[in-house]
Amino acid sequence: MSAALAYALGLEAETVAIWRREIELIDSYKIPCPGQSWRHWPRVQAGMLLFLDDWGVAAIEAGWTDIGLFGVHRRMGAVRADSTGALVTFTPYQVEALASGEIHFVNGLVDRGLTNPAESIPLWSFVNGGRR
Repeated sequence: MSAALAYALGLEAETVAIWRREIELIDSYKIPCPGQSWRHWPRVQAGMLLFLDDWGVAAIEAGWTDIGLFGVHRRMGAVRADSTGALVTFTPYQVEALASGEIHFVNGLVDRGLTNPAESIPLWSFVNGGRR
C-alpha cells in the first residue's frame, strides 16, 4: 500500500470515527427530530452504528457524505423524504452492497441519494439546534 493511500484511508477512518461519535452522542431515549419515532429510534441509531462499522470507510470511498447518510431537513427533520439521508429510516435494514450513488439494502430497497441536499444538515446538527 502506498503512503498516499494509507494517508487517505487514515482520513476516512477518522471521518468514520467522528460520525460514530456524533451518532453515539444522540440520546437513544429521545426522539432526535420530527419524522422519527421513540419506538424506532434506538434501532435506527444501532443500525447507523453497525453501518459505520461494516461500511463506513467504503461509503466515504464511494463518495457518500454525512448529509447523504445521516441528513435531515434543516427545519422539518426526517419528515421531508427529499432531504433525508439513506440511514435515517424507521426500520434499519442491513446493507448488501454499496457504490457511488447507490446503497442496496438486503430487503431489496435501493437508496440513490438525496434530491434536496441543499436543505439538509446532519442529524446531530439538527439535534444541536443547527450547530456542529
